[in-house]
Amino acid sequence: MTGQCSTHISVSMTDAILLQEGSPFLMNIEGGVDGISMERIMVIGVSAGVGKSTFARRLGDHLNIEVYHLDTFYWKPGWVEAPLEEFISAQKKVLSHDKWIMEGNYSHSFNLRSELADTINSPCLPFTSGKTS
Repeated sequence: MTGQCSTHISVSMTDAILLQEGSPFLMNIEGGVDGISMERIMVIGVSAGVGKSTFARRLGDHLNIEVYHLDTFYWKPGWVEAPLEEFISAQKKVLSHDKWIMEGNYSHSFNLRSELADTINSPCLPFTSGKTS
């Protein structure tokens, strides 16, 4: 990555679910990470269902930053894909704001967002051995 992103945080699904007032994760990000402000945040993940949207919404509520879900820019009613130019244009409009949280992957516009992000967050599923107790 060649952008200006200064922070990459990976959190477990447990942290994402428990992301609420008083959680240790939120107390750690209150003033940013290592004194670096978190105001332009990407929330990405390796698969559907990992908790990106939930995490982004809760983080946005805590930090009082508007959350934008890339799926809402990409998919039109009836699951019709937006033209690429329209999808990129919608992101550029958000990126012009001082503060934002963008949730979603969409590799063809990743660099557009990552070059302006100060934080990239990757919720991940907890590792399990597959054994049951």
